[in-house]
Amino acid sequence: MMAESRRSRLAPDDGRVALLVGCFLLLVFAMVQAALTENAYHAHWTLEVVLELFRDLGIAAIVGGIVSLGIERVSRDRFHREISEEIHKIERNVINAAYRKRYPDAYTRMIEEALDGATFFKFMTSITIDLIEARDQLARDGETLLWFDQTSSHQIENITSEPQSLDPVLFVDVSWDGDIPKLMAWKVGEHRLSGAEIADVTQRAHLSKFQKWFSFPERVILAPGERLHVSSTVRTLKFARDCTTWCGMLPSDSLRFTINHPDGYQVYAQAKTPARHSDTPSESDGRRLTIEILSPLLPFITVELGWRRHATNGDVSAADTIGDGLKTAADAPTTE
Repeated sequence: MMAESRRSRLAPDDGRVALLVGCFLLLVFAMVQAALTENAYHAHWTLEVVLELFRDLGIAAIVGGIVSLGIERVSRDRFHREISEEIHKIERNVINAAYRKRYPDAYTRMIEEALDGATFFKFMTSITIDLIEARDQLARDGETLLWFDQTSSHQIENITSEPQSLDPVLFVDVSWDGDIPKLMAWKVGEHRLSGAEIADVTQRAHLSKFQKWFSFPERVILAPGERLHVSSTVRTLKFARDCTTWCGMLPSDSLRFTINHPDGYQVYAQAKTPARHSDTPSESDGRRLTIEILSPLLPFITVELGWRRHATNGDVSAADTIGDGLKTAADAPTTE
């Protein structure tokens, strides 16, 4: 990388090279001419031709360097800018042409910005939700609560041609009663947070009415094509009958979404992706539910999930199915 950078700084088409060459030729001419004059030596005509050639080439090189650094660079930047604008117009038109539809410019511009703005890509995204009965925690009405432990794991890669700064942040929902979520583990690359670091990150976290934002204490610089592993575990409280939404903020090549739950609970989950728009919710009355998506995922893809205790006769009406609560309850997005 360093050698390549040095070559780029002194590229043959760079005007600075021409200026250096021109100054060197004029310096040689001046030094030789001064030596001849000082010694009162009359140079042979061939030497005079060579000296005049050095002088003329030096002047030409300096003029060429000035032109290259000034006029040509301005023209080249303007040309690149115009080409970039044309490419963006073509990209928007390609979307309309490919699907034989005319989307509004604002819509195609949104797609273009989403693709152009992506600097990182996730691989092998894995989300594991562990629902654990919190027997020592009770709601105001005496209802049993559940610990909601979310473990996220993925590899993240810099997909640009320039080094990029990665600033990992976790967005975690505040519990229904205002209980602050707990950061249990976090690892980025080779840096796994110690207990003291977790306490410091928790103390400095930003807390709003609905979410708490944890920021990794170390900024990571990823070189082009560099990939590292990221994992985290957070804990919060949920009702024994509840629903929520997980949201992936970055594009990914795949997703494995697993929910582990206690005996006596029904659980459902449904991924909201273009590739699975016709899927019915996956349901489980055992102890584990898993959704695997092996196709690429766009940013902000969501998985809706909910759970409740097994219904007994007379507990619910026939219309109150396990998936209905999601349509009436307010979503509380869990993002990562």
